Amino acid sequence: MNQPKHYIYDEDACRFVPVESNKRELFLLSMSLWILNGMVFGAIFLSLISTFYATPAELALKAENEFLIDEVEESKRTMTQLMGQLDDLAAQDNEMYRSILGLNEIPMAERNASMGGARPPEMDLSVSSSTAQLLAEARQSVRQIEQRIRIQNDSYEEIKRYFNT
Repeated sequence: MNQPKHYIYDEDACRFVPVESNKRELFLLSMSLWILNGMVFGAIFLSLISTFYATPAELALKAENEFLIDEVEESKRTMTQLMGQLDDLAAQDNEMYRSILGLNEIPMAERNASMGGARPPEMDLSVSSSTAQLLAEARQSVRQIEQRIRIQNDSYEEIKRYFNT
């Protein structure tokens, strides 16, 4: 089968001249286009596959992250319950022991005093903002509980000293 001939216009001769095609150049051009198209479609295919399908390692990490988030949330609920119990103990301490013994009440503002300070260095790790927020809230709750337990313990020690004198 004859290939259609291509012509270009030669302005010097004022006529159309047939284009001579080099088979090797045509083959290299065709192969480079096929390779380029293959790379583009391969990249698109891989990005789609990685978007919709996860590897077993990614699935395990996702399950682990969900478990850890659930654990942090459960810890926050537990800390909230502990704060409520500390509030009850503080009210009992102020109403019963201190009023019966005639000791000065510890104001709730003093009992709920929070601690300040610089951000701990472990927070400088590159973690997502939601993870950093969860960790900061948990750390703050633990510090508040520790502080309130110390204050309550000091109050009970003061009451014990009052009884022992």
